[in-house]
Amino acid sequence: MNGLYEDINGDGMCDINDVSTYFSNLEWIPAHENSRIFDYNKNGQIEFDDIVMLSLQSGSED
Repeated sequence: MNGLYEDINGDGMCDINDVSTYFSNLEWIPAHENSRIFDYNKNGQIEFDDIVMLSLQSGSED
């Protein structure tokens, strides 16, 4: 996903652990980070749909 931050937990992979970390920080992200790089569905909001989009990408870089 171009221009989007996928390795949420910083372990060098995009996997289910990143999805879990994203979910745990769903409310924290927009208050503390550049939301555009975490807005996977490009609707201008950080929400559950972004978790779904990230989960679809997790593991696809193998």
